[in-house]
Amino acid sequence: LLKKCHPGLDPGSTLNVWCVLCTQSVDSRPPRRVVDFRGNGKKGPFFWPVRFSTDCYGFFAVLVVAPWLQDTFGFTTGVNVWNAGLLLAVMAVPTIISVAEDALSAVGRERREASYGLGATRAETLLKVVMPAARSGIVAAVLLGMMRAIGETMVVWMAAGMAGQIPTPWWDLSQSVRPITATIAQEMGETPQGSPHFYSLFALGLLLLVVTFVLNLVSEHFLSRARGGGVR
Repeated sequence: LLKKCHPGLDPGSTLNVWCVLCTQSVDSRPPRRVVDFRGNGKKGPFFWPVRFSTDCYGFFAVLVVAPWLQDTFGFTTGVNVWNAGLLLAVMAVPTIISVAEDALSAVGRERREASYGLGATRAETLLKVVMPAARSGIVAAVLLGMMRAIGETMVVWMAAGMAGQIPTPWWDLSQSVRPITATIAQEMGETPQGSPHFYSLFALGLLLLVVTFVLNLVSEHFLSRARGGGVR
């Protein structure tokens, strides 16, 4: 059935992906602090995606998200920036929520009680007391989620379309692109060693290293502010 719907799909690869999907569903366990953020210890369906490997995300992007984007928005191709962005967002959100929840929990109870004592509602306390006090941890959570997305390879390889050109116009998210990580994975095995192309791929890897290193330093700065002397 999958071969009939998607002529370019290898049946052997389809079987492999389904085997990985079943294995990940049975054996993987999300981190406890991720699934327990609601306080009741139950694993909500929102965090089911953390169980699956990136291959399963790519498989879902090609077979489900791509046709949906084409049918809904009339895109020429469903494997584009929108597709990759949606999948990366799904993968990064559990990390962001986990770290942000820790930051919100670190806000002292006395601040909440003082806010309630002044007549503030729970919503006002959250928006005007808790979140401003935890802003350093929330910013760090967003940066860590960005790092999770920047380093991803397989999902963008399968979902972004791998078109070796800059979209025209450059802000058009409905066109296919070739992300840096996917470019390295795609071309490294076929590039002659010692050629300019070979060193260009290593330069791209160095660029990724620098970007993630800087983001890591910035996120660690905000996390240290959140830990030292209270959240602020």
